[in-house]
Amino acid sequence: MSDKERRSFLASGNLISISEAARLTPYSAEYLSLRARTGHLRAMKIARNWLTTRKAVLSYLAEQERKHRKMQREVVYE
Repeated sequence: MSDKERRSFLASGNLISISEAARLTPYSAEYLSLRARTGHLRAMKIARNWLTTRKAVLSYLAEQERKHRKMQREVVYE
């Protein structure tokens, strides 16, 4: 994430913790923090805590759903 993106991310004021994000998803906080560390979930680390936004979580969920559907289509048509 670029410096400009980090500032925009912080300025959004809609930050939530990874543990709060986990309550919105079928994923654990540990898994979401792994996805954040590897850059798959848009998030940033402040001190010892990973923070993200509801929008980023919803975007991640939508992307996972698209991948899942694509995999299902590939399996069915093979």
